[in-house]
Amino acid sequence: MVSIAALQLITRLLTPADWERFDYYAAKIKVLDLCVPIHCRDPFKNKGHHYLFGRRPTPLLFPQLRILTWSSTSDTHLAPLLVGEQLERLSVTFIPLAPGHHNRSPEDLHAVFGPLPQLKRLHFYINRPHVVPLLAWNDLHSSDKLNVLHVNMRLHPDDMVRLALLPSLQELHFVVESGEDLVPLLAVRDQPIFPSLHTLSLSNSRQHSGASVRSCTALLQKIRPGVLQDVGLEVLGPSSSLVRDQFLSALCNHSSTLHKMRLVDVRIGHTQSLPMDDVFRDHDMISLLPLTNLTHLQLSFVCQYDLGDAMLLQMAASWPALESLRISHRTDVGWRQRSRVTFHGLAGLVKLCPYLCELTLAMDISRIGPEHGELVGNRYVATIDLLDSAIVTQDDEDVLANAARCFATLFPKLEEIFSSNPLWQLRAGEQWRAFLDAVEACWAAIVNRIRVLDPTRRHIASLHDNRGDPRPGAFVQPHMVCGLGLHYN
Repeated sequence: MVSIAALQLITRLLTPADWERFDYYAAKIKVLDLCVPIHCRDPFKNKGHHYLFGRRPTPLLFPQLRILTWSSTSDTHLAPLLVGEQLERLSVTFIPLAPGHHNRSPEDLHAVFGPLPQLKRLHFYINRPHVVPLLAWNDLHSSDKLNVLHVNMRLHPDDMVRLALLPSLQELHFVVESGEDLVPLLAVRDQPIFPSLHTLSLSNSRQHSGASVRSCTALLQKIRPGVLQDVGLEVLGPSSSLVRDQFLSALCNHSSTLHKMRLVDVRIGHTQSLPMDDVFRDHDMISLLPLTNLTHLQLSFVCQYDLGDAMLLQMAASWPALESLRISHRTDVGWRQRSRVTFHGLAGLVKLCPYLCELTLAMDISRIGPEHGELVGNRYVATIDLLDSAIVTQDDEDVLANAARCFATLFPKLEEIFSSNPLWQLRAGEQWRAFLDAVEACWAAIVNRIRVLDPTRRHIASLHDNRGDPRPGAFVQPHMVCGLGLHYN
């Protein structure tokens, strides 16, 4: 790690002999991690700039540099010193100065960096909480070796088309504010887009915007099958059963290669009331069963979920290599109704997917599970998120004991159980505090029994994610029982 603040230690004019000595060692440097402290707003204040460049014939300091990691304010005047055409990897993080200070906009990479014909990987981030810049790089066509592009900005339409036709591009992450941002890609004719792309990630801006499910569907249909392996999409807007079915069918065009799929509706956490008929059902999941290579699946549509044991078992049988299954999302309020997934379905999932290490779904713990001899333990899962699973009362001793037995046997490495308040189970007129106490008591009783069944489980800390409480600003303290962390709200 090199700090540019060290350049301010120069105390005399640098001579040609100084530069010759510097260049001898600088020519050996191929990897540089450079950090410009935020407080160092002008590293060449006063005489520093004159001393550094007064007698140097060329500004480029490291002519053999191949990998540059650069963290700085958005003042980009250092670029000629660091960025040369020989660079292969460039990772830049710009943090704009406080209001009132001069900020040179670095979105125009042509003006900042110029052509980089050897570039293979570019990570470019600007920390701007209220602005989503439009990245433009007119020399992008010169980087015909580019494999990976990660930016937290929108892409200029011309650059987006160049990227879509770039044979070398394998991984792409950028920001989409609306479906209109994808129009240039969809308008490409007579040739396939992203011919070598195996990882595609579209994120939303911080203004809660994003592409629609329909536009993402059109994009997936445009990319030729047999390439995509990892797809991550943050979408915005309503998604009916028909729209979701079209999207999932488009995914199946890539069934021979797709390993990871993540879709999150960015309305999560902001939409509490839903049409009663907007439900993700068993038959909606059928479209994904042909994805036999699937290892990671996250579906977080803003809707109700109605999935049962039979479908969970079909999913497990279709995806034996599954490592992560997340239906809905931790920041959401869950499935919004009683789940039809029981311990029978959960046991089948664990048995058929031996590499499972992440699990998020709602379930009905009131159903008695399989006998102990029928349960196969998982070797990896340490945390499960049960969302708004139904609770039972303290009087349901057999149910609580059964739940503890099943959890302890299925997940011998279990350390944390997340849960949120099942608001759908809150009865009309019931006091919120009493309901919350019942939720606490249910999960505390299960955790207590797990600890009794297996006293060797190690002690861990518990946090709180504050889901489900309808009162403004409500906060519920995390609960900790007998060495197992229990997260709820």
